[in-house]
Amino acid sequence: MESKYNCVICGKCFFSCRKKAFTCGDKKCGSKNNYLRHKEKYIENARRWDKLNPKKAKEKRKKSCDKFRKEKPERFNELMRNNYRRNKVKWNSRNMTNKILNGSGTYKHYNPLKKQCHCGSTENLEVHHEEYPIKAIEIRKAIDDGKIYYKCRNCHGRRNGHSVITE
Repeated sequence: MESKYNCVICGKCFFSCRKKAFTCGDKKCGSKNNYLRHKEKYIENARRWDKLNPKKAKEKRKKSCDKFRKEKPERFNELMRNNYRRNKVKWNSRNMTNKILNGSGTYKHYNPLKKQCHCGSTENLEVHHEEYPIKAIEIRKAIDDGKIYYKCRNCHGRRNGHSVITE
């Protein structure tokens, strides 16, 4: 005896003799239902693959991000605006620090920073902030106190950090 069911994925109405019929039988609904039932296992396998293939994973993430930026620029810009609204102090501090270090705008060039990371690298350097002062005087004081300094991309990004060599 057939009973009437609704697909839990697409909501389509279908008839089935089985008591445990959850999906309409469409291939897409079936695979999505399988993913939903075994979600933790899929995520665990994906993380394991990312650890075993870091270069391929990095390329895959970059390609995905570039595709997202290209195909949905409105959404990307919206996310950036929301991030700015949440972290205005940090954004303004970074912007002001770059102006002071590069001497752009009306700010006098001020750069007593050693252009070298703690690990010894001099390539792909980025400014690292331990605190986020807003005023120019406070930024210069933080630079002198060592709370704003250069780090290479590998040390600055926590995911790909490498061991720090201290002298």
